Amino acid sequence: MKLSPWIVTGMVLASVGFLAFGNVRAQTVPAPSATPTPATAEAASAHAKATYQELCTGCHDASVIETQGYSRAQWDETVHSMVDRGLTSTPEQLDEIIGYLAKNFPPQGSQK
Repeated sequence: MKLSPWIVTGMVLASVGFLAFGNVRAQTVPAPSATPTPATAEAASAHAKATYQELCTGCHDASVIETQGYSRAQWDETVHSMVDRGLTSTPEQLDEIIGYLAKNFPPQGSQK
């Protein structure tokens, strides 16, 4: 059986790679933490607030929005109704705004 030059080259490279890296032990890399650190959570919250202020307070006074006290589902419905009225944003921005509003302005009596 005659081997093509490409197959021979591949076999040689594979052999060299095995010899060069065959004795390297696998290193375990710790998985990223699923729980955000206070610094990353604070930064995400600050970014969400800035997005909310940029996209919502151009048409609405913040005090009107922030006194609504809606559930997450109600904020979702409200924000998406703004898209129907002309709000231009990305889906990621909408999710960010909805999460920010639901966390910071829940129904009265709910914990933040």
